[in-house]
Amino acid sequence: MLERSSGRPLPDGEAWVIGADTREGIGARLREFWRYRRVLVFFWIKSVQSLYAKTRLGVPWLFIRTLLPLAVGAFVFGSVMNVSPGPVPYFLFFATGQLAWGFFDGPLLRASRGLEANRELLRKLYIPRVILPLGQMSGGLVRTAIVAVVLAVSAIYYRLDDGVWYLHGGGELVRVPLAAALILVLVLITGHASAEYGFA
Repeated sequence: MLERSSGRPLPDGEAWVIGADTREGIGARLREFWRYRRVLVFFWIKSVQSLYAKTRLGVPWLFIRTLLPLAVGAFVFGSVMNVSPGPVPYFLFFATGQLAWGFFDGPLLRASRGLEANRELLRKLYIPRVILPLGQMSGGLVRTAIVAVVLAVSAIYYRLDDGVWYLHGGGELVRVPLAAALILVLVLITGHASAEYGFA
């Protein structure tokens, strides 16, 4: 059992057990996952920080590396190539596609490298393997979150400017959280398998 910095031991429910839970079943896996939740939070933070840690600009770099390709892509395909998005403004059309693809692509790339990036740590300390890809996925979701905010602000702008609300709700909108959860599960499984068996 690990102790707090004060020297007092953690309560039984908060014990940090450095070792595999040998019990079988999903219940044992979920208990083990919950036991290592602080480690997961650490890897979440580390994954996001790695996106800007080696840059001179710091946090603003996260927005620049997301918004610049979004603006350039919308300009090239919408203005130069004049691709028709139908009745929707091209920027909304392009941003929606980038949001959907980025929600899959970004986390997948990060998750597939989660085990390899922390290979040395695994040799020294026991950590449930699923935590590493899951922790790395948060870095891949930063760009998606920024694009989602831009998409929402753009929809409000076009509503005020054109008088048309291009984002429609209804029954299809209810399926979005379910689809997002399924995408993340697929990303986690694919990323973990590709890292484990060397496909990445």
